Amino acid sequence: MPSSAAVIERDLLQFLETVARESVRGPDDDLFAGGYLNSLGALELVAFLEGQYGIAVEVEDLDLDNFRSVTRIVDFVLAKRSAREPRESREQGDQGDGRDAPAHRSGAGAPAGAAAGSPGAAAAAPGGGGR
Repeated sequence: MPSSAAVIERDLLQFLETVARESVRGPDDDLFAGGYLNSLGALELVAFLEGQYGIAVEVEDLDLDNFRSVTRIVDFVLAKRSAREPRESREQGDQGDGRDAPAHRSGAGAPAGAAAGSPGAAAAAPGGGGR
């Protein structure tokens, strides 16, 4: 389901308000320096992004700069989705109705914490000291 940058930003701000228990002042605020996210919140964020937007956040994506602000997260989600679209279109043509989307097969639909809770993900999580 395509979402515009504005919709993704709104969803992220709502999610972050739930996790941080306060509103982020602006989309360019540093989420870690501002105390909105810690390493556990970063893992929750990754699980949210994978579930909400059908993307797979890979270990190599766990660069703090991808998750430092709402603006950067929106850019990250849009880039991941645009990189996936050509492959997904080809596979949907092969599969008929496209109900078995690639994100589902890659584990992005796994329960929250399943992928994010793996030993490698915890060490390399944004803000977790991985970089």
